[in-house]
Amino acid sequence: TELHPGERLRRNAFLKVNQYLPNRSSLKLDYKIYNDDWGITAFDIQPRWIQSFADGRHVVELRYRFYTQGEADFYQREIFTALPAERSQDSDLGDFSSHNVGATWRWNRSASSRWTFSVDYSMRDDDLDNIYGLVGYRWSF
Repeated sequence: TELHPGERLRRNAFLKVNQYLPNRSSLKLDYKIYNDDWGITAFDIQPRWIQSFADGRHVVELRYRFYTQGEADFYQREIFTALPAERSQDSDLGDFSSHNVGATWRWNRSASSRWTFSVDYSMRDDDLDNIYGLVGYRWSF
């Protein structure tokens, strides 16, 4: 059984830079740092390129994200001794880095409806790679 501390104080800071380019495109850069009292420190950087086509009816976004974090104070990959008071083997609380690449296509059918299709591939250095996607429809009324 995992036992975590009862409370968690989280602190983060971020910086976002947007540069609009000719031909209905833009470059975006996000940078975040994170720290909590469980001992986790993390940062990520994510550049994105966004291009609009057909008078804004189609929008394509390509992105890359690098993320790295240190493990929680109570994280243990293996527990062979007496159980500590607080413990976890949750890989998301461990030490890892990841590279993520993704793409999104938004199709604005009208002023009130939009389709979104997205796919991302995440490569983690702890071998917990994954692919995830999204299909969405938005209708405003």
